[in-house]
Amino acid sequence: MELLELLASHVASMLENAKLYNDEKNHKIRLHSLLEYQQKLVLETVKPNSFDGITKIVSHYFGKNVILFDRFIRPISYHLQGSKMDDLSYLFEKATVEIVGTSRGGGWLQLENNEKSEIIVWPINDGIDLLGYLAIEKDKDGIDEFDQIGIDLVLNIYSSQFVKQKLILDAKEQVKDSFINKILVKSIKEPDSIIQYANLFNWNLFDHHRVAVLSLVFEKDEATDENILEKEARKSILWERLKKRITIHDNDIQVANKKDEYILIVPIAKEMNKPKVFWSSFYERVKKWAKEDHIHNHVFMGIGGITKGLEDYYSSYQQALQTLNVVNNRFRDTSFALFDELGGYALLHELKNSSVTNLFTSKYIDPLLKYSKEKNADLFHTLRVFLNNHGNLSKTSNDLFIHRSSLLYRIERIESLLEIDLNDPDHRFNIMLAYRLYDLFYSAES
Repeated sequence: MELLELLASHVASMLENAKLYNDEKNHKIRLHSLLEYQQKLVLETVKPNSFDGITKIVSHYFGKNVILFDRFIRPISYHLQGSKMDDLSYLFEKATVEIVGTSRGGGWLQLENNEKSEIIVWPINDGIDLLGYLAIEKDKDGIDEFDQIGIDLVLNIYSSQFVKQKLILDAKEQVKDSFINKILVKSIKEPDSIIQYANLFNWNLFDHHRVAVLSLVFEKDEATDENILEKEARKSILWERLKKRITIHDNDIQVANKKDEYILIVPIAKEMNKPKVFWSSFYERVKKWAKEDHIHNHVFMGIGGITKGLEDYYSSYQQALQTLNVVNNRFRDTSFALFDELGGYALLHELKNSSVTNLFTSKYIDPLLKYSKEKNADLFHTLRVFLNNHGNLSKTSNDLFIHRSSLLYRIERIESLLEIDLNDPDHRFNIMLAYRLYDLFYSAES
C-alpha cells in the first residue's frame, strides 16, 4: 500500500512537472510571439497611413476581427478574419450603439456578439484627451494576461499615431491659417504665392465662395468665477472640436482662425441655389455640435456676399463681420444672417470709416450709453425697445417689465439728454438710423 502511494505521488509529481514544463514552454512561445508582435507594430509606425497596417497586425495576432474608431465613433480602419461585409456592418452597428450608450471615460466594454464570441471595446487616450476606440471580437473565454499585454501595447501605439497625426494636422492648419489670413486683407500681396498655397489644399480660389464669421458665447452660469484667459481657453478647445466636426462633415469647407475670429469659407455650389436653406441647415448642425459636450453656449454666425475673384474675399469677410454685429444686436433669435438679406444694413455698410458716420452715431448713442453706465438705468435698451414697438407705451413697458409711469420718466429723460422730440418723425428716423449704424459698426467694439 505504501509502495502504491509512493508510486502515485511520484506519478503526480511527474505530471505536475510536465504541466509546468509545458506551461513554461507555452509562455516562452507566447512571449516570443508577443515580442515579434511588438516589433511589427513599432516598424509600422514609421509608415504613412499606418492605421490600416497596425490594425491588420492586431487582427492577425489575435486571429479575430478588429475595428478602429476615431473619437467621434467614425470607423477609420478595420481588418476581418474570414467575415463577410454584412458581418462588418453588424459589428460597426453593435460597437457604435454600445459606445454611445456608455460613458466615454475609461475602462473597457464587453459586448455580446453571438454564442461563441463577444466584442470588447477599449478607449484610446493620451492620458488627457479621448482619441478613439479599439473594438476586437474575442472568444467567450475572454482575455488572459498575454492578451492584455498585447492590447496595452497596441493602445499605446494607436495613441502615439493619433498624436502624431494631430501634430501633422496642426502644422497644416497653421499654414492654412497663414495663407487664408493673407487673402482676407484689403490689398493682397504676392497673389501667385497665395494661389500656390491654395493648390496644396486642392482649393480653387477662383470658384465662387462665401466667407462666414462665427462667434461663440458662453452662457453666464458657465462663465462664473472664470477669468478671461480661462474663457478664451475653453473657446479655443470648443472651436478645435467644431473644426474637426465641420471638416468631417464636408472637407470642401475651409476653416481657419484670424486672430480671435473663427472663419469659414464655403463654396457657393453647396447652396444649390437655395442659400437660406443651406445656411439654416448648416447653422443648426454647428449649433448641435457645439452642445455635444453639454457646454452651455450660443453660436452666432454672419455670412458675407459672394466672391468672384481674389480681391472679393476681403469684401465678403468685412460683410460677414458687419452681419455678425447686426445678428448680435438684432437677430439673436435666429442667430445667423446673410449680408445679402440685410436690406438697408447693406446700404449702410458703404458708410463705414466715414467721419460723418462717426459723429452722427456718437451724437445719439454716446449720451445714452454713458447715462446707462453711470445711473444703472438702461436708457439705451429702453429707447431701442420703444422704437421697435413703434412708440407703443403699453407694449414697451410690458417688454421691459417696468411700470408705465417709469417708462414715461425714462422717455422724458431720453428726450432731454438727446434734445429731441420722439413724436417728431424726423427725429425718430435719425435715432433709428443711429441704432442701425451702431449695430453695424460699433457694437462689437463697445
